Amino acid sequence: KNYDVVALNVRDTDRILISAKYRSQSFTVPTEETPTLPTDLSKAIVYPNPIRPHEHHTGKVIFANLPTDTLISIYSVAGVLIEQLKVEDADRGKKEWFTLNGAVSEIASGIYVYVLEANGQRKSGKLAILK
Repeated sequence: KNYDVVALNVRDTDRILISAKYRSQSFTVPTEETPTLPTDLSKAIVYPNPIRPHEHHTGKVIFANLPTDTLISIYSVAGVLIEQLKVEDADRGKKEWFTLNGAVSEIASGIYVYVLEANGQRKSGKLAILK
């Protein structure tokens, strides 16, 4: 957006009227661009990995660059479903998983498998939790 600022009856510190030729100024303010949310899983990232909940991290895993309605499933290596999360509009392409088992107790140390599903695509990977 473009703006024009015009100051009338402006005086300097000695109370002398400032010349009219210096009383207006034009400037441009860039518009804020709305970031585009991903439509596929090609740029999906998961961090931190490994997770050290009691050392350097807060005990949360961040799944980022995800399309809205992505289903995140987290499994033990034995194939037991630990948690399912869904990316909502309000998440703006990012979902946090607090390493809790059903929001009751902390997940045990070990390797976990995550599966991301969105728009007919599927992406999987491993997470390591170290305590």
